Amino acid sequence: MDNGVRGKRWAILALATVTFGTYLLVGGPQTSAGASACSLGDVQISIVSFAFNPTPKSVQPGTKVCWTNNASIDHTTTSDTSIWDSMPLSPNGQYEVTFPTPGTFAYHCSIHTFMHGTIVVPPAAPIITSTTPASPNNDTNPTINGTSDNNLTIHVYSGSACATQIGTTTANGTGGWSFPLPEPDSITSGDTEAFTAKEAAASDGTLSGCSNAFSYTADTTGPDITFDAGPADTALIVDSTPTWTFHSMFAGAAFKCSVQHSGPLFTDCTSPFTASTLGAGAWTFALKAYDPANTTDERIVMRSFTLDLADPVIHGPAKTRSRQPKFTLTGNAGIASYECKFDGGLFTAAVQVNPTTSTCQPAGRLRVALHTLTAHAIDSTTGDSPGPDKVKHFRIIS
Repeated sequence: MDNGVRGKRWAILALATVTFGTYLLVGGPQTSAGASACSLGDVQISIVSFAFNPTPKSVQPGTKVCWTNNASIDHTTTSDTSIWDSMPLSPNGQYEVTFPTPGTFAYHCSIHTFMHGTIVVPPAAPIITSTTPASPNNDTNPTINGTSDNNLTIHVYSGSACATQIGTTTANGTGGWSFPLPEPDSITSGDTEAFTAKEAAASDGTLSGCSNAFSYTADTTGPDITFDAGPADTALIVDSTPTWTFHSMFAGAAFKCSVQHSGPLFTDCTSPFTASTLGAGAWTFALKAYDPANTTDERIVMRSFTLDLADPVIHGPAKTRSRQPKFTLTGNAGIASYECKFDGGLFTAAVQVNPTTSTCQPAGRLRVALHTLTAHAIDSTTGDSPGPDKVKHFRIIS
């Protein structure tokens, strides 16, 4: 077939498409085509050289998307699942598709099959309507309630911008859903926490935008808590098995404890409570006091701390003529103090210069010989030094 005949054939097809208007493909987007098919306000996708630009493209349900062939050769926009097919678009040709339902729609150019694009239509965001009980309340694990499209999976987050996912639930046949906040995500008494949600499209799990934020305040009317000993909030410690002692003036109060990197995971406990051997890093000790006769009458307090198992780095000369050489100890900010000793002497406190630096110097003059400096960090809570000592050998020369 020569080019003239082929051009007439496509012209007839285009005219037929314009004449018969818009087609509704059951379960899919609506399509129309023609030289003037696109409307003002359509989302635009340009076909440039051998690429769809932009792709992927996210649009809201009901949006019209217009492809314009800005290349110098023919291209098509063709659904991977046969929902739409523009047929060949000549340079400056256009094709429009309306996307009424959520989903991910992949497409390609049927002439140049290596060209691919994607339209993403997220579902509408769910709405959080309430908490049970209503805020404020001394229940630290409320239930979050909301509405969405029917029978969809709901992703629930803590934070006002869907920051940290804490679980999923499923909407019922009328779009209602609820999510009981699990104990690992309990709200600290006196704190206010915001919750948000997204819903997943039934077709492919595409997530919606983030919902409205809904806040809940955990009241402080539960049993009181008093700490008697143990690492303070924001402490930096070197004891890998820290211990806390505590009590409540509430008669019959029971306790649950948790030591975790993130949200609390409570187990029954009594005072004193000693953590299992911990690794270095940031930790949170959470303590819950509750009334056994009314388990929602509760209070949670938390103390964050950092375990530093690295003893100081010792800086100083390997050889020196000084009989009283000075050495510098550096470590993490927050360690209360360091101790050091020379040779077989007793440990004495290092002189703190700033939060990360201390110095050690022998009290008397050392003889010409090989010597040993030993140093370690002192725990700010216990006064112990459970970590291994750091050792530096140096020689005094004449």
